[in-house]
Amino acid sequence: MPPRTWIEHATRFETDRANRGRAHNIRLAATRLDGASLAPGEVLSFNDRIGPRTREAGFVGATEFRDGDPQHGVGGGGCQVARRCGTASMSSASAGCSARCPAAPPL
Repeated sequence: MPPRTWIEHATRFETDRANRGRAHNIRLAATRLDGASLAPGEVLSFNDRIGPRTREAGFVGATEFRDGDPQHGVGGGGCQVARRCGTASMSSASAGCSARCPAAPPL
């Protein structure tokens, strides 16, 4: 029997020229996360699954936010995927899942 999808979450983002790098990074991170499957009690590390946000890993320059301030850096947009992952996992409490997202503000 194929695995069941218990949790899905979507996010919107701009894909215009000014946001092209961010859109690329969001798609890349989401692609690396897609299809993750966890057994009961198993832990998913977003950082281990996505890997380093570097040019060598395929990420590009884009706006990042540090302490609420926009800055240019490599991998901007990855946190948006991490946030949606955290939101989806928090909504999965009824499925017996839990999440810890120390880098993100409270949901």
